[in-house]
Amino acid sequence: MYQYHALGDELIPYGVGRRLRSDWCARGANVEFDTVWVGEHVSGVITHSLAAGNWLADRFAGRPTHANC
Repeated sequence: MYQYHALGDELIPYGVGRRLRSDWCARGANVEFDTVWVGEHVSGVITHSLAAGNWLADRFAGRPTHANC
């Protein structure tokens, strides 16, 4: 699972995203989490859309994930 969350997210607090990551990791999920250091909810989606697309392309190409639970 690839998850990214903006530190300045005004709609969903950053702590909620971190808790979601922790919950998934505790259940054995392979989670790669990235923090969007500059921006908020919508700009975070825009600035990390390329990274999300590349992560998905790597999965289709059979490349390993880089979990950071």
